[in-house]
Amino acid sequence: MSDQQTDWTFCQDQLRKYDPLYHFIALTSPQEHRSALIVLYAFVNEIERIPLQVSEPSMGEIRLQWWLDILQQSKGQGDQQGAIGPLATCLKQVQADYSLSVDHLVQIIEARKFDLYHDPMPDWPTFETYAGETKALPQLLAAQILNNGVLPDIADLCGHGAMALCLTHNLIHFSRHAKRQKLYLPLQNFTDKAISQSQIWAQQEGEDFLRVLQGFADQAKHHADLAQKYQLDLKPKGQTHMSSAFWERALIPALLKRWHQKPWAAEPLPLWRQYWAIWRQTLKG
Repeated sequence: MSDQQTDWTFCQDQLRKYDPLYHFIALTSPQEHRSALIVLYAFVNEIERIPLQVSEPSMGEIRLQWWLDILQQSKGQGDQQGAIGPLATCLKQVQADYSLSVDHLVQIIEARKFDLYHDPMPDWPTFETYAGETKALPQLLAAQILNNGVLPDIADLCGHGAMALCLTHNLIHFSRHAKRQKLYLPLQNFTDKAISQSQIWAQQEGEDFLRVLQGFADQAKHHADLAQKYQLDLKPKGQTHMSSAFWERALIPALLKRWHQKPWAAEPLPLWRQYWAIWRQTLKG
């Protein structure tokens, strides 16, 4: 087995282990782009997990900075590829093969610095930026790979899809985040209803509190509906080959239903339900 094959196998093993949903999504994508998608998704997952693996923010900053330094190296500069590890080696190859923007990859890394600290998400503009950098950009880069390296004009589809996904996932994980005194939803919406951070951490159930959360759920559905509208526009434009970049949104209806049933104790979908939702989406195209 060549070094390149060994490196790609490592990336696939990492993605299968730490993000089986996106491993499944990659496998349901067009075969000629699967390897590149697996590398991209493994990278995004690696960056996402760094804040969860460190005990001090400074350690996370160091690990994120390592990735920034690797990506910003010019070709040939310190490129003893074996020295930077298989994931970084494969990512740089995919970035070159598909003309992925280094700036976009850097933004994905920089966004995760927020996760290292306990500062709450302050307001809607900051949340929109975070959603854009952590969800919209990975979708855009995946679509670019599926589009043979040509950057598509799909900002509205990526943006609304990212907002829907970020709102939904943070509602589902709200209680778990609050126990760690971490708030990913805009604090301003709570303070406008005179709900303090201490009340958020204690999850003091009440009508005003639930009304704020319901507002986020309504916004998630609104953005999901808009994203679906823009995705349907791909067909008349002959761009359905990019569809798998957005298939995670297929989970949103079931996740929002779970949240409405138990807003204070919602649970993620079991993996088989996630696979089933994605598989049904592949049949629709």
